[in-house]
Amino acid sequence: MQSSHSDEDSDFKERRRKIEQDADSSEQVHFEISPASIAILQAAEETTRKALKAQLFADFLAEMNPTSPSSKLVWVVFKDSSSNSHRSGGGLGEI
Repeated sequence: MQSSHSDEDSDFKERRRKIEQDADSSEQVHFEISPASIAILQAAEETTRKALKAQLFADFLAEMNPTSPSSKLVWVVFKDSSSNSHRSGGGLGEI
């Protein structure tokens, strides 16, 4: 059993030495990636972000949605009809 363990150790050391030698070599590896592949990767990343945002919003609504109506949770909206030729906007504030 002892010799089997020492054989595994020597195999591990040889593989580690090979990896270190490969890492120290000055060869560079170049990959060609097509623009379509880049677009697919970017779209996948954007889709993942949107899905995460949607899930966070759904979780927030599930936690904050009251199970029974309460008179304390009444929202009153005040508006001032403000707008101009450049833009219009809105905002929220606590009263």
